Parts: sequence; C-alpha cells; structure tokens
Amino acid sequence: MSDISGLRTQISSLDTELLRILDERMEVARQIGEYKKSEWIPVIDEKREQEILSKIPESYRYLWDEMMDISKRKQHSLEKNTKKKVAIQWGKWSFNEIAIQDYMRKSGEEFEIIYAYTTSIVLKMIARGEVDYGQFAIANSIGGLVQETLDTLGSKRWNYRSHYAIPVRHCLMIHSESMIEDIDTIMGHEQAIRQCEQTLEKKFPHLKKIWGTGELIDNAAIAESVASRKLPKSTANIGHESLAEIYWLKIIERNIQDRDDNMTTFVLIQK
Repeated sequence: MSDISGLRTQISSLDTELLRILDERMEVARQIGEYKKSEWIPVIDEKREQEILSKIPESYRYLWDEMMDISKRKQHSLEKNTKKKVAIQWGKWSFNEIAIQDYMRKSGEEFEIIYAYTTSIVLKMIARGEVDYGQFAIANSIGGLVQETLDTLGSKRWNYRSHYAIPVRHCLMIHSESMIEDIDTIMGHEQAIRQCEQTLEKKFPHLKKIWGTGELIDNAAIAESVASRKLPKSTANIGHESLAEIYWLKIIERNIQDRDDNMTTFVLIQK
C-alpha cells in the first residue's frame, strides 16, 4: 500500500488535471455564451440542464449544479456591458417584483426594473423597444388564470424567455392608527381577493371585499393609498408583508391565502 505522501501526490496531480479540464469547459461555455448573445438565445436552457444532470450520479450533482451556475454567470457577464431593462406588471414590492428578484438571484442575470403596473403597459413598452423584456403573472394555483393578462395578450405572438413560480403569502393590513373595529372594506387585486376568498369570508364575513381597479389595481398602490389616507381609514388591504414595513401599516392577519401551497406562475417574454 502506498504511503500517504504518495497518495497526496496523486491527489495533487488529479487536481491539476481537474483544473485544466474545468478551464477548458469554461472556455467552451464562454464560446456558447458568445453564440447565444449573437443569436439572441436565452442563457438559461432548463431542458439542457436536466439532460446533463440526469447523467450525473446523485452524490455528485451538487458539484455540477455549482459548475453550471458558474458557466451561466460567465455567459450573463457577456451581456452586462449595458444593463437590460425589464418592465413588470404591478408596482414596487409587489409579488411581481419579488418574482423577478428571485429570477435574477437564481439565474445570475441583472435587470433594471421598470414598474409598468399593467400587462397592457408592459406589452406596449416591449413593442416600442423601451425595454428588453416583460414579466407578468399568468396563473395562480388557487385563483386560476390571471384574467388581466389573458384579456391583454390577444392574438399577437411574443417570444417566450422563461417561466417560474413563487409561493404567495398574503397578509391583511390596516393603517397604523386604525383599529380592526374601524374596518368595513377589504381591498386588493382581483387575484389576491380570489386567493383569500374562503379565509376572508370565514374570518371577516361582515366586511365588504372589493377588487382594486384603475390606479388601484396593484396591491402596492392600494397599500400606499391606505397609508396616505387617500383611501378611507375604514379600508384594509391585502399584500406581501413587506408592504407593512414600507408604508408603516399594521398587520392584523397573516397567511390569509386559502391554501398553504399557494403559488403564482410568471412568464418572462421579449419582442
């Protein structure tokens, strides 16, 4: 049996060879990135990633996950001479923003976020070339297809870039100076109301539930209007808990969605 110094020499030799192969792989990944950039092909190819991982033993997959993440970051870096813009449905601290932030964190891409509020404005900005990409919610596991998106997409064809889903946890909040006894109305985006319908009816059957429309279609816009008293102090709003922190609102009920597995799927498109 070889002594430990001999084994360590073998390990060092193998490490050197591994580094050479890794450098070679990264160079090929860079060349693929250059090709994707020239042909406007998305960096992320989930089908290809699964194809690669399916051939790797389970005990080594975390290494390949990390290696592919490095490759994707290298390919994305080729696009970073100018930061690309993405228009998103709804406003700041909406679930749309949480979704695109999650996508950027996982993909390594970095976008300048433009808050377009409605699917219609998102699509117009893409068509006019004001942004590179657009993101909007397409479906929810409780509320079903997002009607606003369906009504707006029409027959025009758009180039699909990616899709992803995030868990959605809703809170019910009121103005910091209001009391629950003051509330007679709950307002939220249509999808938010639908996702919490049974819970709201069970816990707050006496309160009126209304969908936000126009400038108040977005949960974040409703939260801002509750905080600034643009809406009556008798109004409660639905949304992500971060809205309470931003607008100094008081959370009176957490996790009001009807199911714990509440998920919303978003799509990222380009012209």
